[in-house]
Amino acid sequence: MFRLAILGGFAVAAAWFALSAVPAIGGSSATISATVTPTAACVTVSQSTLDFGTGSFSKSNFDSTLGGSAFSFTNCSQQDADIFVSGTDATSATSSAKWTLHGADGQCGAGLNQYALQIWGTFLTTSNQLLGHFGGGNTAAGVVPNLHMPCTGSDGAGEKMNFQINFTASL
Repeated sequence: MFRLAILGGFAVAAAWFALSAVPAIGGSSATISATVTPTAACVTVSQSTLDFGTGSFSKSNFDSTLGGSAFSFTNCSQQDADIFVSGTDATSATSSAKWTLHGADGQCGAGLNQYALQIWGTFLTTSNQLLGHFGGGNTAAGVVPNLHMPCTGSDGAGEKMNFQINFTASL
């Protein structure tokens, strides 16, 4: 009986060894599931509001320009990106006063209710304009925007005019 148990143990061990050496039987194809997350375009600005204060209207012989407070923006992507900038028309929250964003200097020559925004020598328009190409993670600090006031006789005297400066990143 003892011999039978030993012989049975050897048979089970031999069968296990033989079967473990045989390759697994598979199908005619196999699949690996994979993922990737591409870098996304990203831009952040250091502040969400900017107040140019109170300014005089421009005159035909004098362009009234106000400097805003300095801010920074960052290409928060992991790769290089083009940073674009645009602006909006200015509107009053208390009346129908509206200033059209004029993409050049000389507001009085453009007519009434025309104002301009300028960053790094670039006059903003309502369409995206390339501000520059920035490396991933790079920050542009000390950006000071300029506001060129509309000509005397324009709407909105004594009213707070509201507008936006928009930044867009593109890879």
